[in-house]
Order: sequence, then C-alpha cells, then structure tokens
Amino acid sequence: MKAHQRIIREQMAEAPTLLGNWWDEVDTSLDKATVAPITSEKAAQVILEYEWLGTMPQLVTRCFGFFHDGILAGACVFAEKPGGNLTSNQNSVVPSDSLYLARGACVHWAHPHAASWFIAHVCRALSPCSVLAYSDPEAGEIGTIYQALNWFYIGPSSGGHTGVWIDGKRINLHSFKRDRDYSVGQGLDEVRKAFPSAKSIIPIPRKGRYVGVYGPRPYRKPIEKALRAVALPYPKREVPR
Repeated sequence: MKAHQRIIREQMAEAPTLLGNWWDEVDTSLDKATVAPITSEKAAQVILEYEWLGTMPQLVTRCFGFFHDGILAGACVFAEKPGGNLTSNQNSVVPSDSLYLARGACVHWAHPHAASWFIAHVCRALSPCSVLAYSDPEAGEIGTIYQALNWFYIGPSSGGHTGVWIDGKRINLHSFKRDRDYSVGQGLDEVRKAFPSAKSIIPIPRKGRYVGVYGPRPYRKPIEKALRAVALPYPKREVPR
C-alpha cells in the first residue's frame, strides 16, 4: 500500500491546472531552499490538502514553512503532546519535554528529498530537543521519512485497536464505548455484538511512534541510551508478490 501523501502528490501532479505546470519554472534545488516560521493559517494551506487527517491539530504551538523560490512548498506543525506519551506516565519512554510533530507535508512539485531535509533543518534549529512523531498504518505510513533521519522507532503505544472500519465506515472505539455505556468494553467482541449484521469489520491498529534527538552530545547521550534500550526494528513496506 502506498502512503496517502504519495498518492495525493501523484494525483496533484497529474491534475490539470488553469496555469499549466507553472512549478516547472521553480528552482527546487535544496541548496537554495529556505525555512521560516509561518502562521497556522499559512500551514493549513498545505496540511489540509496533502495530509491524511485533513485537519490541523487543536493545540498548535508553532509552525514552519519550507520554501522554493519564496513559494510555500511544505509545512510542519508542532502541537501539544498526547499526555500518555510523556515520561510523567510511568509506561512511557518519551522524554516529558519532547516536542510533538503533529502534522507535516510537502507539495507534489517539491524536491524529492524535501521532507527529510525540511524536518532535519527545523529540528536542528529547535535543538537541543527530542521530537515525537507518529506513522499511521491506516494511511499506509511506515515512517519512511523518520527512518531516513535515523530516528528511534519505539512501536505503538500500549493498548488495543483505536477504531474499526465497519462496512466502510470508520468508528472510533473510545466514542463507541462513550456513546453506549462506559461500563461496557470497547474490544472487537463488543463491536461484533453491536453490529451482528456487519459484513466487514476491520480493526485499525495504533500508530507507530518515532523519536528524534537533536543537540550536543551531552544532551543526546542519556536520551538516546534510554531509547536504544527499547527501540524496535524499522517496519518495512510489504512487497506485492
């Protein structure tokens, strides 16, 4: 399965425009690319069109733009982190002061390596810091960009599936439990009981977690040691037979 963003970029590249392929005249070399802080409204111009979730996070903390020839060609958005992923939670290995990279995307005509170059540039500018990001299997993501950056893959957070597709309709399991009765479970058995006539019930797995660490060696060393102890092999995309 291709990642959602790749599919969107391919579709956008083939879609006809009133001005034709105007981006062919843009210098997309990385040595001339620039990065700068931008507003959430500006970031949304890219995120809403190319990102899988199609939304901006609720609690945005900062946004950065990636530019070719002064034209916005990518955006990344940092936001408040989910509480269960902090070291204040005894089950988490993610540093409590880590930044949360909640959204990120580049336009279809950007340099092929724009995403990794862009994220690395931003993280180095924010260093010293550790950065948490997710890969979403539902979107066909395995974290290719984070693997290219040599981030640590620590697997999905603990717990079962986050949702299910029931005959093509997505249902969040937390909402399923809330809307029915908090006393009942939210496992697949309960879902099957609630939808006995469903033809297809497909569980949605939890997102994979990646952590990157940036800064001088004295800052990185203890964090990387802790992450290395729990790091897992990178997931790979299945090759069709």
